[in-house]
Amino acid sequence: MYTLGEHVGEGGQAEVFTLKESSILCAKVFHEDQKRETYNRILYGISSFPQYEYDRFAELLSKLPIELAKHFVTIIGIDDASDNEGKVSECLIMELVFNRRGEIAKTLKQHLLDGEDIEDEFVEIVKDVKEEHKRLKTEIFDFNAHNILVVDPTTPRFIDLAIRKRIFQPWVRIARFHNKRVEKAFNESFDGLPDDIKKRWCTLQESNL
Repeated sequence: MYTLGEHVGEGGQAEVFTLKESSILCAKVFHEDQKRETYNRILYGISSFPQYEYDRFAELLSKLPIELAKHFVTIIGIDDASDNEGKVSECLIMELVFNRRGEIAKTLKQHLLDGEDIEDEFVEIVKDVKEEHKRLKTEIFDFNAHNILVVDPTTPRFIDLAIRKRIFQPWVRIARFHNKRVEKAFNESFDGLPDDIKKRWCTLQESNL
């Protein structure tokens, strides 16, 4: 069992913490939500969200070309972790991503908000992952600028991306609807950035509609 350390990130369903036992790992702790847990158990058969995300992540990586899969965060496994009050949660244990300066990597959105640049190579990798996503016709959790970390201006690291099972939404399998949904969600994640930056990213993301 691990002990949670510093809070380093938060999304809609989980928070990320460093681990006191390791300087290179972190834990993703899912928010407790009884209503959501009941919904997921009944509709999707999900009894453990860490296990579900771990399995879906492995499924996604198995479908991607090796040259793209290497840009995804490494998930070590599932384990328990306790907070400062002794509360124990089942967590995803994964690689803590650092930039080339040895700092915890920023999200792409924050990197751009801070006025830092990105090279074309980085943009092309993001574009290629998006196109694979379309080709597979599978929905991926949160493909957006908040879940892409910047290792350096040429190297992204993708986090929080796993295949989602939409058993009651068959239209996501229709390429036209699926692709538009992907593009819309990605483009909206650049809201708040200057128009010249948005144009660079969103123009690329609007191809093949």
